[in-house]
Amino acid sequence: MQLKDYLTPHLIFFEEKPLSKEESIKLLCRRVADDQQLDAPSLFGEVMERENKMTTGMGSHIAVPHARIDSLDRFQTACLVSENGIDFDALDEKPVHIVVLLLSPKRMVKEHIALLSKISYFLTDKENFKKIMEASSIEEIQEMVRLY
Repeated sequence: MQLKDYLTPHLIFFEEKPLSKEESIKLLCRRVADDQQLDAPSLFGEVMERENKMTTGMGSHIAVPHARIDSLDRFQTACLVSENGIDFDALDEKPVHIVVLLLSPKRMVKEHIALLSKISYFLTDKENFKKIMEASSIEEIQEMVRLY
């Protein structure tokens, strides 16, 4: 299981305007839904149901909102890089600058946990975080993920 197999360039976004936690999740759900012909409000509801149980703002300026969804047959991811930062109710109370949405097939529990772990490990590496924040193109981020 490699990150490069799950994060596609057309689902990586840079956002300059300030967003709320809900707006950022809704944006990523809408982009995945548009790309995969899924129902955006349903995806958003599933992710927010999980988010309301406990924040996915992990600290270190990253968040990985996620949900396991019955109707999916494969993993879906999207990434948002926020210059301004997002109040994500993070565990360390710091603004989040990188949000990776992970949507998983409900039946793939072990794979969901493994991919969630890989994403978290990759993003909490200070050098990776710095390079993503300094990236000027989606291709730069994709290349980092490819080499990981």
